[in-house]
Amino acid sequence: MALFLYKFILYLTLFDFAALLSAFGSPGVLARGTIGMFHYDETRTLETINLPVLVVSGAADIATLPQASDRMNAELPNSQRVSIKPGGHMALMEQNQQFSQVVREFCTVHSLI
Repeated sequence: MALFLYKFILYLTLFDFAALLSAFGSPGVLARGTIGMFHYDETRTLETINLPVLVVSGAADIATLPQASDRMNAELPNSQRVSIKPGGHMALMEQNQQFSQVVREFCTVHSLI
């Protein structure tokens, strides 16, 4: 079984990583997490964050819609929005090199490294 999973992980670039995680997740845990997100709102907190913030999302994310990332970017006083293409909800894993480059550039511009 371990060898199968190892080989399967090697082919993840052909699949949506988020879908794979959902397939292996406990339905009860996934349901409670999803329901909890409907009632979670920290919009008022965003304006109090006084650090540079990079809002990164996948262009094809169906879990966190681009409008949500746009709203976070608008509410944060010092933020930059970047969309990873192609990329879904797990864009940082699906396009890890592109994600790393975006973070590196952001950190360089803001003297964080």
